[in-house]
Amino acid sequence: MIERMQPFIVPGLIYGIGAIGLALIYRYLRFPDFSVLGSIMLGGIVCIKVTNLTNPLLGTFTGFLIGGVLGIATGILIHSRIPKVLAGIITFTASYSLGYFFAKEGTIFLPNDSNSYLHSTFNPKDVLIMLAVALLLCYLIHFLIKTKPGSLLLAMTANKKFRKSRHRYKGKVIVMTLFFGNAIVGLSGALYALREQAAHVQSHMDFLPFSLGAIFGGNAVAIGFYRIFNKGGMGNSTEEKRQTNFKCFFQLFSNLISIEQDGSFRVWFLFFLYVLGCLFLQEVSGLVHANAFKTIHPILNIPTYLQYLVVAGFIAFFAWVGGREEEEE
Repeated sequence: MIERMQPFIVPGLIYGIGAIGLALIYRYLRFPDFSVLGSIMLGGIVCIKVTNLTNPLLGTFTGFLIGGVLGIATGILIHSRIPKVLAGIITFTASYSLGYFFAKEGTIFLPNDSNSYLHSTFNPKDVLIMLAVALLLCYLIHFLIKTKPGSLLLAMTANKKFRKSRHRYKGKVIVMTLFFGNAIVGLSGALYALREQAAHVQSHMDFLPFSLGAIFGGNAVAIGFYRIFNKGGMGNSTEEKRQTNFKCFFQLFSNLISIEQDGSFRVWFLFFLYVLGCLFLQEVSGLVHANAFKTIHPILNIPTYLQYLVVAGFIAFFAWVGGREEEEE
């Protein structure tokens, strides 16, 4: 079973890196940005194109930048009073033309696998690289939240009246958040393309549901932990006083992971949960597609065509748990 899980670890972590970018937008701008589908696709195509002309590091950086450019385009459309979700859809639709411009037949290949620092088959070094990138991005967001630009970003979560009348930099914050969020997604596309040694215009349609599912799943896990460790409070009986140290530790931990607050560690914890959530959904999808669950028990012989139905079921469960917990707070 473990061997069957290996092929999906690196792709899951790569999607997890992209989920960090989408979560940055979704958590603070409060809308799902469909332009990320163009960013992950175009990031991969441009990365392969530039890598074939230069080297994979420059190709990766260019994939990062092209994603950011799409984010700026969406920000400009939003500034032009186009609804946010529609602005992302427009940018995503337009990105197809750029994709076919760089990949004439809709697909572009990396002719020499030595030009990639990632492997097409499972390699522990690739896992370490992806984990390092994910942790670095989580740390950068953790650092950002403690700065003045971070406080301006946090202010975007305030009510609409405050944003309209008091947030003087709202437009700039939207554009910059869309730039960095889509740039991270473009980086994800570049890494995926280097691993696959190819990039396709018609690709990554599962990225948005997987990433949003990971965000809902990460929130549900964080809320669950918070409720468990806060259950019962700090009593006054003699027996409870003997357990004060343990309860203080659990309360401290639960406050650190509270989804409703945006302390720097909370953000780091949540965003890394999103990475793990993407890894989980990718593993489930891949194992169902490979018909691997039957090795555990014959009753788990799930038909391969139910691959995305199973994933959709997990996403629905995550959304239900997260919504139910929030209502009970």
